[in-house]
Amino acid sequence: MEQHVRKILIGFAVTLTLILLAALIVPSFIDWNRFKAEIESQARLATGRELTIGGDISFSVLPAPTLAVADVALANIPGASET
Repeated sequence: MEQHVRKILIGFAVTLTLILLAALIVPSFIDWNRFKAEIESQARLATGRELTIGGDISFSVLPAPTLAVADVALANIPGASET
């Protein structure tokens, strides 16, 4: 019985380790720039203003979870000042 519990715990630990490793490694293989159009579209629907992403989008988990979006512009509402 003790041997059976030990095998289950080892299997659980291995599975958990593989899931954590995948969560750390997989984001580096995703091309986040392919989501630009969808992000811009959803921002337009949510705000009524034009969002433009001119630069790259990147995401990393280590050393700290980081989302970086370069060259972002959000248009003024109609009739707003340019300054």
